[in-house]
Amino acid sequence: MRRKVELPSKEPQVARDMLDVHVLVAYLKNSSRTRPVVVLTLAQSEQKPYVDAGEFFCKTSEATDIVTLPTDSMTYALADKVGRRSAVFGGGCRVYPPGTAWLESPFSVPLRLMSKAGNAQNFFDQLLADASKAIEPKEAEGAVLTLPPAQLMSNESDAQAQKTEIPPSPDNLIEPTETSFAQDYKANTLIQINRRNEMLDLINFLKSADRTIPVVLISRATGYSQAIPDALKIAEELMGVAQVFELTHPTFAWDLSNAVPVHGRAYGGSTRVYPAGVEWIDDASLTKFFTAFSLADRGSATAQIVSEALRQSYIGSHNKDSNHVTEERVETVPITGVVQGVVANRVFVKLNRNACGASMATIVPELVTDGVDAAHLVKVNQQITGELNPESMRIDVSSMLVSADELLSHFQLGSTYPAIITNVQVRKCIARLAPGLDVAIGATDIMNVFNLRDEMSVGDVVAVKITEKGDTLRLSVRDAADLSLALESASILRGGPPWLDIPTPVDYADEQELPDQAEDGEQLDIDEMLVNLIDSYRQQTSGSDSIEQLDLAEAVKENPVVMLEIMGGLLHEVVQAQNDARRYKNRSDGYESQLKENKAARRDLKIQCKKLEKQLKDAENGNLVGLDNLFVDKAQQLDFEVDLSWARRISAQEKLAFPLKEHIYSEDFFVTWEQIQGVERAKVVDVIVEVLTGIAANNTSRELHRLRTGGGGDDPVRKNNNGETYWRVSIQVNTPQARRLHYLQRHDGSILFTSIRVHDDFRT
Repeated sequence: MRRKVELPSKEPQVARDMLDVHVLVAYLKNSSRTRPVVVLTLAQSEQKPYVDAGEFFCKTSEATDIVTLPTDSMTYALADKVGRRSAVFGGGCRVYPPGTAWLESPFSVPLRLMSKAGNAQNFFDQLLADASKAIEPKEAEGAVLTLPPAQLMSNESDAQAQKTEIPPSPDNLIEPTETSFAQDYKANTLIQINRRNEMLDLINFLKSADRTIPVVLISRATGYSQAIPDALKIAEELMGVAQVFELTHPTFAWDLSNAVPVHGRAYGGSTRVYPAGVEWIDDASLTKFFTAFSLADRGSATAQIVSEALRQSYIGSHNKDSNHVTEERVETVPITGVVQGVVANRVFVKLNRNACGASMATIVPELVTDGVDAAHLVKVNQQITGELNPESMRIDVSSMLVSADELLSHFQLGSTYPAIITNVQVRKCIARLAPGLDVAIGATDIMNVFNLRDEMSVGDVVAVKITEKGDTLRLSVRDAADLSLALESASILRGGPPWLDIPTPVDYADEQELPDQAEDGEQLDIDEMLVNLIDSYRQQTSGSDSIEQLDLAEAVKENPVVMLEIMGGLLHEVVQAQNDARRYKNRSDGYESQLKENKAARRDLKIQCKKLEKQLKDAENGNLVGLDNLFVDKAQQLDFEVDLSWARRISAQEKLAFPLKEHIYSEDFFVTWEQIQGVERAKVVDVIVEVLTGIAANNTSRELHRLRTGGGGDDPVRKNNNGETYWRVSIQVNTPQARRLHYLQRHDGSILFTSIRVHDDFRT
């Protein structure tokens, strides 16, 4: 097993990841450091530094610590920690003297650079002179202090001996070091946890209230030399919005389990996504747990983890109660482009002009809104405008989002739309008309059953009719048209498709046998798993890092061959059990989907039955249905409905006593009606009939009275220039901003309907 950078060291070191850079920085900034540190970097396209680390180490009598940074990202990370003036990069080398005085005067530590055509020997000699100068004894108070290399190594041993392990207790965790990733990090790389003190640092990081981005923690299963999810791909996909960690050894999960609640643990090959902040510690619903059975599940597991981390990033960024900012602040570039298509839930956009050296960029749906996939966010050939992040090549399309007011205006009173059920309780459910537009629907507006959970489930798409729209939004499933006749839902981005489709029946494929293979066709290597299992056992029992350092008999003393055969057989059985579990899970998922669809069909049939019963009752009472759009002219249509209502409500014997008065509508009447909304059309028609027949005067619930200029009893009554009086009558009572019908009583007895207003609006 590969060892990480350890300083001070008796041999040259090579940094392998960002944690190694953190170790280097912590060592450089240690004021008690007594050895010079030589940092070597690689020039572009070079495979090794211009200075041979082993030869240089020998030339300095092994009195220096040498660290090679093999990638540009590591040199950038070093520059972030020590400052650009003290950094080293591009094939350059620098010798950092003992102590920390160089931090205050970085120009005292020369940066050595050499071109490809330069003299390698001269370059080596210059760097050696810098190292010799740093090793030379310093004068203090007139005395010469000498510290030979042997004494230096003795001091290192003493320092190592003073290190103590801290028990993994939630109340006894080590504090993050000055350069720990818990305080200063960039969410753009995979960090592997290889040491226990790194694990303790990670625990502090997870429990830090200052953490502003989600964390993905991936564990390895016993017997696997790699995590089942693709950790590197996850880190690449989440660059800038989440930090990804991988536990390289199963025992590290014990430290985590001892320090966090049960709902925060990750072990045995599982992965957990932690949201920003610390609310997850007390709320088990905030962290998401993912498991995968074998490498055959790698692709699906990776996609699910990335999607959840992006979703958590979006939620954290848009939580009005937090100051979380997940996307790294980088200078963006304005762009325009055209959608080319969707692949793996990523939108590919062809830029109208090259930006940042590229002609293509992507839109990530999880960072645009919650719960809408790419196919329902954009459509092919849609025009895109936004801001391009040059590091991640992701496009921010927030400027194209439809506003809340525009979203609400899409849904018209009396029309039917699809909605998705997000929560089901005994006597009510929550239906989502659009993201951010969730409405509670009572059982009486669905079907009057004892328990709605027997009739509907989360994720069901149902037809809902908008029966009230104003200060409150009221939906009815019972009164809605068939789902197949529902109008299109709203778009999330301007010019995009409806965010929610009307579902079609799903055909379930026959069950297929699942091979014991990974998705890429690579056969699972049982022997490799066995070797890793033994290696893990050795580390737990002896602390060895390498399988070659111990005799196999130490692990299985009585009969190694028989024991290995037993362990190999058990591993084969485990793999077979995993594949069986996947088959049963697929079969169970299919049955569950069919059951859910049958349940939805039964619910729809019950609702349809209720509708037919209502239509039959209406027909028996003379209430004609389906006649609400017979005229283009709004006044003609309303007169038709008024006549029908009068004919239905007034008996034949009473029609002579309660005739309809002559009436007309003002130019603003239908405008105010459309603006006010929030009341059923049939209710308005009935009130008009009561006004025209005079019934409203004897109906106390109509609260008929003269319209005044204000709410006070002494305010003057409103009249027109001819001295004719304005009146108001209640359409609704006991509701906020109840609707009122305003009309003018003419001297000739006719009625002019002028407007529909809310309670506190006294305009004519």
